[in-house]
Amino acid sequence: MSTRFAINQLNPAMREQAQGKLDALQSRGVTRTHVCRDDEVTAGAVKVLGPRISEAEELLAFHLKVDGINGFVREHRFAAPRRWKFDFAFLELKLAIEVDGGAGTGGRHTRFEGFAADCEKLNEAVILGWRVLRFTTGQVKSGLAVRTIARACSTGNNNSYG
Repeated sequence: MSTRFAINQLNPAMREQAQGKLDALQSRGVTRTHVCRDDEVTAGAVKVLGPRISEAEELLAFHLKVDGINGFVREHRFAAPRRWKFDFAFLELKLAIEVDGGAGTGGRHTRFEGFAADCEKLNEAVILGWRVLRFTTGQVKSGLAVRTIARACSTGNNNSYG
């Protein structure tokens, strides 16, 4: 069973950004406002995917959907038998998106072991032909992430080095 939380339970910065997106939708006459992971709409609530999904990932998914950027999957596993997953993947474009939470705060992605593991994972992704974009939580909140992803999707470029 999914846990639900109302928009007012987001932290203030995320709530403000999400509310701005909701207001923009409503000004265009869209009445279905709360986008969930599986494209269903639940009035007044957003689904929480589980403990491994961060608020920043949820916000990025929301930005992508509001901005009409479709065709992504969440938690895409690649390089079997390894258990590596991309936070988001555009399979047709072989474009992977990683949201590195805790950057600048001593989080997993900046500690030596976590950084080394990320290097191994992302190097393998490039060897397998993926383009990988990485963003901090701040870049998601500022809208830089969704703008960059839109540019990457519009190029349709499948070259690992852009």
